[in-house]
Amino acid sequence: MKKLALALATVSLFATAAAQASVADLSTWTTAGNASASASQANLTAYGAISSNVSNVTSFDWFFQANDYLPFNDYGWYQLNGGAINVLSDISSVGNFGNSGWQTLVFNTAFTGNLTFGVNNALDEGLSSQLYVKNVESASKVPEPVSLSLVAMGLAGLGLSRRKAKQAA
Repeated sequence: MKKLALALATVSLFATAAAQASVADLSTWTTAGNASASASQANLTAYGAISSNVSNVTSFDWFFQANDYLPFNDYGWYQLNGGAINVLSDISSVGNFGNSGWQTLVFNTAFTGNLTFGVNNALDEGLSSQLYVKNVESASKVPEPVSLSLVAMGLAGLGLSRRKAKQAA
């Protein structure tokens, strides 16, 4: 019994934590230009942007609405740590007055740093396209229930084996 309890306690110590996602409250992010945000979604129009320092971001959902036509190639984008602008979509991709539909971008590796979203007009100020962002998810490690129950069983087993050893003595 004592060996089983020790084995369970050892296994539980090395059990990995499961990743659970939490969704960012976008209302706490910094907005610039034509941008607004609620807790669940950011709405960006014509040079609007929203940014925040984030930890372990794994994905986000976005939707680009082209309210213009070519040659005015408006575009929605994201940027990591002030680096290069990564275009999510533009009018040449979705067509005149088209939209991307909701898309999900998943990072290969969780991102920590400054994350910025924006939308830009191209060559005009007349018609303004929009970018919507929601479900900015971060992974956080939390103990999974199986690991916790293994720890509990191991500790209970150790307690029982000590109790039996005291009673035998």
